[in-house]
Amino acid sequence: MAVTLTPAGLSIQSTGNPADNKPDGAAGAGDTIVYTYNQVMAPGSIMKGLTLNVPVTVAAMFSRQTGATSLTVQCTGFGCSNPNLGTVSLGDTGTSHYVGNFATVGVSATLVLTTNATGQSVVTVTLTQTSTSITAVPGTTTLTWTPSAGATNAATPPVASATTPVTEAGAPKANF
Repeated sequence: MAVTLTPAGLSIQSTGNPADNKPDGAAGAGDTIVYTYNQVMAPGSIMKGLTLNVPVTVAAMFSRQTGATSLTVQCTGFGCSNPNLGTVSLGDTGTSHYVGNFATVGVSATLVLTTNATGQSVVTVTLTQTSTSITAVPGTTTLTWTPSAGATNAATPPVASATTPVTEAGAPKANF
């Protein structure tokens, strides 16, 4: 009997863009958030109409009620469906936060789905806009991604992704 690996999030990382002239810890144009699954996922389950290696325009939404800021990705067109990526906690739990209490700030971004050399789906969200409403968080943070069960693998029949949180690997760092 074959053992089948349940689809799940494998890693989450952010990378800053040195050319954006923003300090580390400040989200800005060219910064990326990279979501990696443990296997190949069905593109249409991540976002309706998504095609491998073809960037689509989305909005990166930075929201905070209390506690850490969360990041979600939303569609921007008429009648579109939001991506099934889940939510990323940005780990800004000290006194500095990316956005204020009860605030939501959206910036333009692109989303592209690729497959890496080890056969895992990688979703890269690249911010294409900077907002003065998103502040720099000095010091270090650790991202935590909670994947969406709406994303399924490419198997027949498809299997829904586990929603087990994935913590950014390595020591805390200045994200973005």
